[in-house]
Amino acid sequence: YGGLFNRSRHTFNIKAYYTWRGWSLNARVVYRGRFGFADMNGDNILDTDHEYAPGYALCHLDIGKSCWSDKLTFRAGVKDLFNYKDPEHLSYISGRTWYVGASIHLSKANQHSLKH
Repeated sequence: YGGLFNRSRHTFNIKAYYTWRGWSLNARVVYRGRFGFADMNGDNILDTDHEYAPGYALCHLDIGKSCWSDKLTFRAGVKDLFNYKDPEHLSYISGRTWYVGASIHLSKANQHSLKH
């Protein structure tokens, strides 16, 4: 007996975050062990190796720069750095995705006005 369908016995998520002089670097690894995806022999039990999808790991990287007294932030990064794809079992994982973005903070909450 192999457990529940679409459930991995082992998963983990490791994240490292570093900041220095307005720069930020973020790295994350997500691992998911093998999981049952189909009942090939019709017995409603995960009991043969070909009823399992292989495990995988995804690596995400992100870099950012804050400026103008931390009111403006630029970001760039990549999701799924090593371009993992498994369309047969995981159609929602599209492979490597690059992105860029910017955000601006127009106001900052006044700490004194919050203390009443």
